[in-house]
Amino acid sequence: MTTNNTAAPAKRKPRKSKRDSRLTFVTGFEATKPPIISNGRGVWLHLAATDGAILDEGLAKASELPSHLFRSKRQVREDLRLARRLDGRCNVTTFGIESARLDAGFQDFMHGLLADDQLSLVANERGRSE
Repeated sequence: MTTNNTAAPAKRKPRKSKRDSRLTFVTGFEATKPPIISNGRGVWLHLAATDGAILDEGLAKASELPSHLFRSKRQVREDLRLARRLDGRCNVTTFGIESARLDAGFQDFMHGLLADDQLSLVANERGRSE
């Protein structure tokens, strides 16, 4: 009888990830995982929200929500997935422009840029002449 003296592969330790406290989401949404930056699709967000918050934001219609059974899933669009949690809320997985719609801090930043009437995106331009 021969014995195999090869060592068993080392078990991976789970990654410790921290939620970014700088991200603020619209009312009714909370982060369940830290944002994931993908080189092909932008930023992935994993959020939890009630059915009412999802409907209020216009992410999905009432007919597109997953059933009330635990782990029922619905691919609403290419950039939006919904799954039912044990507590009755939905897991919302989204990326790209939908992520920007749910990020209140990013919305504030963009509103500030758009409100600045002296902002010019042309190089070496010194304000607008009215």
